[in-house]
Amino acid sequence: MAKADTSVKWFHSGMADAPVLSGQAGKLIEVLDACLINGFSTRTPDSIVVSGGVATVSISAGNPYEKHTVVVVSGASDAALNSEWRIDSSDASSFTFACPGVPNGAVTGVSIKRAPAGWGKPFSGTNKAAYQSQDPVSTQLYLRIDDSAAQYVPVRGYEQMTDVDSGASPFPTTAQHPLSAFTWRNSDAANA
Repeated sequence: MAKADTSVKWFHSGMADAPVLSGQAGKLIEVLDACLINGFSTRTPDSIVVSGGVATVSISAGNPYEKHTVVVVSGASDAALNSEWRIDSSDASSFTFACPGVPNGAVTGVSIKRAPAGWGKPFSGTNKAAYQSQDPVSTQLYLRIDDSAAQYVPVRGYEQMTDVDSGASPFPTTAQHPLSAFTWRNSDAANA
């Protein structure tokens, strides 16, 4: 049995503890930080037992993680479990994942959360951020977000950046799309 690939993460608004997007400045950055950088929906399980290369995680207060979700485990008494894992099965109070090579037994000291997508935020300012994939085989391009307005967020890519407001080789170019015309919509109304 091989460890499941965890390189692809997925998110949707119905996930437990999912960050909420609203018509307020800075809210898109909060959503992107949670999904791209920090992860969310942290839990301390009641127990984790490994048997035959499969970990069974019990959370009596309610399991918020769906099948195929990638979770990250930290603080485990067996360091081999401190990694990202893809959930194989899930029900209301438990889930399992394959963990080949991890010895059988109970594991303590664990914190679990929905794994982030593996991006960084090399530059930021008040309601502004520049994100970049941390995957070494990625293009290493930047995604700049200006989340200062309530409903519409100007976005633009850059090949290089030196700070949150300065970059080279933007795409699309201003000639292709003026910054005011290339936006993502946060909300229909400027409210929470």
